[in-house]
Amino acid sequence: MHNNRRPVLPIGRTSEPVGSAPYLGEAHGPFAFLDAIDAATWRVMAMACALAAVVALVLNGGVGTAYADDHCDPRQAACQGFWYTDSTGDTWTAEGLRRVSDDLTANGTASRYYKRFHDAIVDPSGWSTKAYGMMCVNGSDNGSDTCSYALGTDAIRFHLVGIDQDARADGKGLAGLTFMTTDGRAIPTHSMNADDSSVGGWRDSALRKDLNAADGNIWSKTPQAFRDNVLAVSKKSHNGAGEGYGSAQATVDKMWLPEAGELWNDGTGTGANGVGLRQYEFFSAHGVGSWGLAQALLDSTSVPAADSFRWLRGANYASGFRVIISDGSYSVNDASHRFGVVPGFSL
Repeated sequence: MHNNRRPVLPIGRTSEPVGSAPYLGEAHGPFAFLDAIDAATWRVMAMACALAAVVALVLNGGVGTAYADDHCDPRQAACQGFWYTDSTGDTWTAEGLRRVSDDLTANGTASRYYKRFHDAIVDPSGWSTKAYGMMCVNGSDNGSDTCSYALGTDAIRFHLVGIDQDARADGKGLAGLTFMTTDGRAIPTHSMNADDSSVGGWRDSALRKDLNAADGNIWSKTPQAFRDNVLAVSKKSHNGAGEGYGSAQATVDKMWLPEAGELWNDGTGTGANGVGLRQYEFFSAHGVGSWGLAQALLDSTSVPAADSFRWLRGANYASGFRVIISDGSYSVNDASHRFGVVPGFSL
């Protein structure tokens, strides 16, 4: 039989409140609690849900999931000795950048992060004064230890040079973000090898071990957060002595020195670019061509004052490797000399 019962009204009330929702009958079973919610409460709940959805979309650039540890204040220990500020002013942790990188790997130019990071690469002023990162290289994670982020003593500065350019060594596509040190004064000068030999090239060099081995005197002083999130990538370099100059050797690196062909593009497939290297977009966007003088981008203030040269990873003759010289072009020098170190890495 149809149930036409009206709700029991409180004592003293002779009718339902004006504006109340029409009575639709009592709810039963697990939904009985719904009978106690009036129309006004339903409207408030619906508005709150809609507002929460909008806030979530804004925080996530439109879609996706936000993580509390994506961002940090550079003055606080939460950065764990490593941070990067993008072109919109957001500061990212190493873990947050890795998530951005994975999204760029999967979605390329369609990634919701592409524009805010790509804008730093094509900034007409060169190395952006707004979008850059800092990493402690004094053995500190800015947590239990202390990092002042002081250039020349505690930390290096780095900039974004490429998006989806370096092949991940795990075979999962291209690394979303590639960075290069632009102020490496906090890293002491190093020799490429103890003696004047290029045998084994970059692959067997002492400096590569310092940048990649667990006990390497550069790698071991980087923050744990960086070491946990950096991507190993595949690199090509000019061979060392006895292996055929002009052909390439392959390595897998977490930190590496640039090769000439990644900075300069001679457009012929020979010379600096003879081992099939691809110039990073930052340098192509700023017109660094064949033997182009990149003084404004690679000037001598980026390394310790003891010497204004910086190592490149490509071997050149029996005893030498390439170097960036003080005017921003490149030359060759003996492996035992001590020069500046401006490493790159991918996340």
